[in-house]
This record gives sequence, C-alpha cells and structure tokens, in this order.
Amino acid sequence: MKYANHLKTLSAITGVLIFFPGAEVFAFRGGGASRCSAGAYGSVHQSAYHSASASGGEAGYSREATGSGGRTLSSTGSETHGGGEASYNREVSGSGGRSADVSGTATYGGGQASASREVTTSGGKSASSSGSATYGGGQASYNREATGPNGGTAYSQGSAHYAGGQVNASRATEVTGSQGYSAVHVGSTVNTLPAGGSTVAVHGTSYYYHGGNYYQPAMVGGAWQYNVVAPPIGAAIVDLPSGATVSVVGGVNYYTVGGAYYRPTYVNGQVGYVVVTTPT
Repeated sequence: MKYANHLKTLSAITGVLIFFPGAEVFAFRGGGASRCSAGAYGSVHQSAYHSASASGGEAGYSREATGSGGRTLSSTGSETHGGGEASYNREVSGSGGRSADVSGTATYGGGQASASREVTTSGGKSASSSGSATYGGGQASYNREATGPNGGTAYSQGSAHYAGGQVNASRATEVTGSQGYSAVHVGSTVNTLPAGGSTVAVHGTSYYYHGGNYYQPAMVGGAWQYNVVAPPIGAAIVDLPSGATVSVVGGVNYYTVGGAYYRPTYVNGQVGYVVVTTPT
C-alpha cells in the first residue's frame, strides 16, 4: 500500500503517465527508489524520494525512458508544501533537444487562495496563468487570467452568493488574441466587469475601459449589467488596445483596431490616444 501512495504522489507532480509493456515499479519511503524494466518497446529507469514532517513535506522524482528507435525522454521534478503554501518545479527533455519547464506556487488559508503557473519551452515560447479566490460568509468570488505564447490572453471573473438553499452566480469572460480578436464584442453584456480597467468620461457620460472594450452600466431587473458599446468619440486613453495598426490618412497618422480610429494626443500631460470619427 505504501508503494501505491508514493506513486500517487509522483503522478500528482508530473501530471503525465507513461506506460511501457512489462514495466515494474518499486518505491521506498525516505530513501531512493529505482526500477529498470525491458520490453519490446524500450526501457524505463526511475528513481524517487519522499520525505514528510508534521509541518510540511517534500517530494521529488527523476525518470528516464528509452524507446526502440533510440529516442529518449527524461523528466525531473520536486514539490514542497506546508504552512498554507505549496510550490513545484518540473523539467522534461526529449532526445531532439526539446525541453519544457513548468513551475507554480499556491497559497491558501483563511478563506482565501491564490495560485500562479508558468510554462516555458526550448523554442522560447511561454505561457502563464494566475488566479485568486475568496470564500466564506455565504459569498465566493474568483479572478483568473492566462497569457499564451503569442500574446493572447484569457480572463474570467465570477462571484456567487448562497443562502437559504439558493445560489445566485455571475460570471464574465474575456478572450483577446494576439491580433486584437476579442470574444467580448460590441452588443454583448456582462454581469461583472473585468479587473484592471479604468473609468473614461466622455461628454459627461462615464464608461469603463478594459482591453480595448468600453462598458456602459445599465440597471436591469434591479441588478447592474454592463453593455459593451462602440468606442465613444472623444474617449481618451493612455495605452492603445492590443493589435492596433498604423494608418496614414491625409498625411496624419491614425491607429486603427476593431474599426475604431485613435489619434495621438496628450492625456493628463502624457502622450495618449483619443477616439475620432473615421477620417476621409
């Protein structure tokens, strides 16, 4: 039984299972473990260790596999946990010189939790994700954001209220690609605004700006909703939306994205961009 428990620990760290015909596995508590098995398709050599204490624990492993075509794969990893914190590192290398590194951390306790993760490949590509959650007192909420290797991002946010056998939940999701594509489009409605935006006032009307989208509040059925509207003429922002390209009209430089035209200007004493009518 203790051997099976160690294998479960290793599987939780790697997240990858490799099966080979005729393979045998051995694991020993507090020391080293090794295995060597041969079959028609190759061999696997694996060593592992595991230690634990009352306040926390550590786990680690190393594994190497050789296929019949001479291809090899090696993987090493470690994990630490305790005191409401956890972290892990993992590295995988293939015979073709390709490799991937994965690392992550998490904190939890007191009705709050947060986590982050990053993946980097030998080709220079990377992806990262982070999230947080709070819960307790009949309420729960979360925020999550992920960034892909080509600049695309995904963001989601939600909240829930539960009491008396009923649950009311809301959720907002936004996906923006490296070329400015967004799943949130003009005419759509969300119940929760994405975090990290700013308020933009245009002719006495306030909008919430985030990721190239403009949200206008509206009370519907006693609850606030937020309608995604076309960029209002005169809206001034500091940073251009992702995917903006330069267009020259009449010798003047404009930045276009999603059908909107931005012209460089000064916003609160610094260079910014203002939404203008389509130049002719």
